[in-house]
Amino acid sequence: TDDGLVQLTRDGGKTWRDVTPKGLDHGFVNAIDVSPFDAGTAYITYDGYKWSDWSPQIYRTTDYGRSWTALVNGIRDGDQVRVVREDPVRRGLLYAGTETGAYVSFDDGRRWQSLQANLPAVPVTDLQIRDGDLVASTEGRAFWIMDDLSPLEQGADRVPAGENRLFAPRDARLTEWGPAFGGNRPGANPPSGAIVYYHLAANTDSARVSLEILNAAGTVIRTFHAKASPGHPAIDGAPGMHRAVWDLRVEPLDAPHGVNFFGLTEGHLVAPGRYTVRLTAGGQTFSEPLTVRHDPRVHLTADQIAEEQRVIAAIQDRANAIFRDAKRLDDVRDQVKAIVAHAKDLPRSDSVSAAGKTLQERLDSLSTALVQLKHTNGQDIIDFPNGIVDQWIYLASGVDGSYMPVTDGVKARLADLQAAWPAVQAKIDDLLGAQVSAFNTLLGGRAVVIVPAVPSKPIP
Repeated sequence: TDDGLVQLTRDGGKTWRDVTPKGLDHGFVNAIDVSPFDAGTAYITYDGYKWSDWSPQIYRTTDYGRSWTALVNGIRDGDQVRVVREDPVRRGLLYAGTETGAYVSFDDGRRWQSLQANLPAVPVTDLQIRDGDLVASTEGRAFWIMDDLSPLEQGADRVPAGENRLFAPRDARLTEWGPAFGGNRPGANPPSGAIVYYHLAANTDSARVSLEILNAAGTVIRTFHAKASPGHPAIDGAPGMHRAVWDLRVEPLDAPHGVNFFGLTEGHLVAPGRYTVRLTAGGQTFSEPLTVRHDPRVHLTADQIAEEQRVIAAIQDRANAIFRDAKRLDDVRDQVKAIVAHAKDLPRSDSVSAAGKTLQERLDSLSTALVQLKHTNGQDIIDFPNGIVDQWIYLASGVDGSYMPVTDGVKARLADLQAAWPAVQAKIDDLLGAQVSAFNTLLGGRAVVIVPAVPSKPIP
């Protein structure tokens, strides 16, 4: 109560018993938290600031108030406590809000340490644990949320410096949280996707650290390394505790960088279901299950989700093949160009030069028809026509992560693109097959054009 008493009822309020801790000075009980693990255990915060007593005061009972223990070791003197909450998952994991910030205890209050992080020095008036997050209300500085308490709940404080560990990730939602809006200092949303925490041992070789995502069939659908590459964000490979975010997408397409595309070149979003996170570090491998759930506002049947996945995979597989075929054409073109540049050193130099230039022009023309590399900004489309791949990736952007079933219009457009593709494929095969072979024959073994291999994955 606000006059400093603690009253207990065990019969639904019919009778009450005074169980106030003995020897308290003037003050009031600011908050009570009953343990989610034991009905006889509770925590109270006692505040005497109205009587110029700024000391932190937390008390715990484990016997329905018959006895109390003070729990303030580690809390700064003069930092009176507003609230204490026990974590509903890990027994003895406590959070405290004080006049200047937040504290955490991993041993049921015997020792406290700062949980301030980027929280400003501000009175924390209440704490709540909601959906695995710690939510703090403050006096004059807005609401603050510490996202994802799972590492604390799984004992991150007890991981030795020499140990590698992967923490079990909580369920992820196929929801894009998006940026914050409004005001001069808007809040920040958590990252979209699956949040994965891991600890790397001291002296870990970052070059050998990887994080993989596997689908239910055990196939690796996304890989992260400690070294970044274009289109592939890096994870932290240094010793210590880290957080990685998987955006719930498969590997990005093999698209050229520095080119502006009007369509989806990221990997497509996965379907709801069960996945596995696999960490490799220091010659060890660790795995944890991960469940991906749909946005609760989306109401698609399992068959509709499966069809969406089939369609987007078919579109992106073909788009990826187009990107790779364009690179193969460019590779062969560059080889032919180099041979033409030195044609004077070869027998029948005039014939080699003329044939090479013709082949080079055909290779360049078809490559440009597949992938337009001159789109370096949003206006270049006015001067340079789209490549064939743009039609595929534009269609993909209308299917990826859609909250609606695949439309008849999408199916019809995909059928049109698939019907037109064999003629394009025939041109690619002819150029990289018969026409390159004829050129190699003309070279008479004095030089040779090598055609890169086709990707092994079959395209529907």
